[in-house]
Amino acid sequence: MRAPARLLLGGVMASGLGVALAQPAPLPQVECEAEYAVYQWRKVFQPDPDQPYTTPGEEVGQRFRLKVLASSRQTPGDTLHVLVSYWDGQQYRVIQQSTFGPEQVRAAQGGGHLTGEQRIYSPDLGRQLRYQCRLLGRASPP
Repeated sequence: MRAPARLLLGGVMASGLGVALAQPAPLPQVECEAEYAVYQWRKVFQPDPDQPYTTPGEEVGQRFRLKVLASSRQTPGDTLHVLVSYWDGQQYRVIQQSTFGPEQVRAAQGGGHLTGEQRIYSPDLGRQLRYQCRLLGRASPP
């Protein structure tokens, strides 16, 4: 009677080991397009959940900045953040922050739009930024 219990225990241990060694899937790449005055811009972001706030922002026309972040690995599931900032003359200030949870990220897989078209108006600048972001798919594992 004890032999089957050892086999079962061995099977549980082996399956548990496989789970412990599995690497988390990389987050999808995010492509954003932006338009401000005469500037048109396209950028592919690769959010890094291991270092979420080190991802550099990308300037659009020296007035706005767009940044795509991933929540840290301590946050369950794929959560992406899109931040839009504007230049106030001294520093960039966040004017919009959008969060997309695991359900929204899954729904946008395979080239689906993540944000839809967004229009952000900065009253300090008297300027408008138009942008949209979509998911390109998962990055290749390292």
